[in-house]
Amino acid sequence: MRQELSEQNGFKAWLVEISTALFFFYIFIQINMFNAIGPSLIQSFHVTTTTLGQLSSFYFYTNVICLFPAGLYLDHFSTRRVLLIVTLLTAMATAVFGAAEFFWEAAFARLVVGITGSFALIVCVKLASRWFSPRRMALVTGTFVTLAMFGGVVAQTPFVILLHAVGWRDAMYWNAGLGVLLTVLMFIFVRDYPKDYDIAAEQEKVKHQLQFWTAIKHVLKNPQNWLAGLYTSLVNLPIFLLGALWGSLYLMQAEGLTQAQSTTVTSMLFFGSMIGCPVLGWASDKIGRRCRPMMIGSVLSLITIVVIMYMPNLHFAALLLLFFFLGFITSIQVIGYPVLIESNPLSLTARAQGFSSMIIMAGGLTQPIFAYLMNLHWNHHMLNGMPIYSKADFHWGMAMMPIAFILSLIIVFFIGETYCQHCDERTVEKKD
Repeated sequence: MRQELSEQNGFKAWLVEISTALFFFYIFIQINMFNAIGPSLIQSFHVTTTTLGQLSSFYFYTNVICLFPAGLYLDHFSTRRVLLIVTLLTAMATAVFGAAEFFWEAAFARLVVGITGSFALIVCVKLASRWFSPRRMALVTGTFVTLAMFGGVVAQTPFVILLHAVGWRDAMYWNAGLGVLLTVLMFIFVRDYPKDYDIAAEQEKVKHQLQFWTAIKHVLKNPQNWLAGLYTSLVNLPIFLLGALWGSLYLMQAEGLTQAQSTTVTSMLFFGSMIGCPVLGWASDKIGRRCRPMMIGSVLSLITIVVIMYMPNLHFAALLLLFFFLGFITSIQVIGYPVLIESNPLSLTARAQGFSSMIIMAGGLTQPIFAYLMNLHWNHHMLNGMPIYSKADFHWGMAMMPIAFILSLIIVFFIGETYCQHCDERTVEKKD
């Protein structure tokens, strides 16, 4: 039935899913825009880099807390209605951030965006499961992840251009206006169900799900959920640290690039991920293995970040290439998601993803740690209200990434190979 529905409603299904994924795109702008506006925030609020890291990470505080209950909430309310509300709330919080005169006002707005952002991936998956047959889910998932990464690109050089044209506060108002526009588009195009969808069957399925604490117990007892979540979080650290906040400042002060050049380089992380996610996911499916590609990805990520940190006299073109490759190879973290799906019964998949997403997004909490490490040996040199750091200062913070890649490599040895098969299928084969 679902296969027939997805074929009958092909264009409309894609219109619904792409319109829904626009919220994922919008949230990725909010997550990663600090690379562009960070220096302006330091000067406007007269804060240190450590405080700037804390302000950015406020998103992750509420996001991590709300990721798991967000999935449960969607089981009982209209997905479309929730999507419209959280998109509009994000736009409003963005406007509040732009108008903030005090640090606590900006922090509050950031906390609100963290709450609304907890729905970004879940609403896409929820609607996709209704509008598309299972055989098309890999393509659909790749589409909304690519749109999200494009949001990361928009948060780099395009945002810097806007900032230079109108100032950071007006840039935030433009950002909020984009959110309102996206809300209107979603209102027009997004629908909860395709025509003739069996709504009663889905509601009955929700009623027969495991009780909350019973489901939690099963999810926590499965080591695959912990290990896949930790692996994905560790390998994703360059996005959290270089793509979202510190990459631009590092490239300007340690490599001597302009702000526009710096954000162009950091945008290559997202371009690399946009290409790497579908390519490496396809390669893993093709060879029928999960752990082997994850292992290779950890090793190549380690080599690449060491080259970026310690290779002397890297010019602009070389940095573009290296950051693109780092984004491409760290997108191997996308394999962590099918590992989760294949390691849990169907009745627990959503909750296992919610739990592991909490671990994954907790990687964003390393942003203020980066600043703390960077400040350990800083000589307190300031210029026009901006702290000036040496390359060695940055290396203290960046050291978290090679350590993370080494830890991810160790973790792979403890992850059970799924051979690209669901645990239910493997159980049947063993019985046969």
